Amino acid sequence: MSSEIVFTNAIIKDSVVGSTNNSVTKDNTTPFSFLEFITNTGVDYTPEVYNKFYLYYLEQWANYKNTITNDRSIEFNDLYIEFLKELTITYSTQQELKFLSTLDFNNPVDLDVALPFYVEKIRQVILFYKEKRDTAKFVIERNKIKGTSLSIKGSL
Repeated sequence: MSSEIVFTNAIIKDSVVGSTNNSVTKDNTTPFSFLEFITNTGVDYTPEVYNKFYLYYLEQWANYKNTITNDRSIEFNDLYIEFLKELTITYSTQQELKFLSTLDFNNPVDLDVALPFYVEKIRQVILFYKEKRDTAKFVIERNKIKGTSLSIKGSL
């Protein structure tokens, strides 16, 4: 029996997709990039599930903006290309940057060669944010315990 994850728009902060009437939205003109999407959700998913969730978000955002289905696939490609360029600039070493600067994002053969690099970088970014969320949760719990009799017993 497999458990299916149901995505809800309510967990996407500051988005037109999950907004209430009085909330401020940051994706009015363009949808969030993948990195912005990760930081605006408060959930811990695996990289594969995050990718599905991001695709779901893009579809919901496109439906919100009433775009045509054919244009949507072109926009998705452009969004992914923009995301890969941002990922290259932000998270690459000098050697990787030198190699990836010659990459043609419109050439499928070039993208096939670079795909393992991007997969690993995306996994690293997702795991980084997941670790930071876990650390932040622990800090909250640790601060709740401070000054209690339990913390005094633990320090003795």
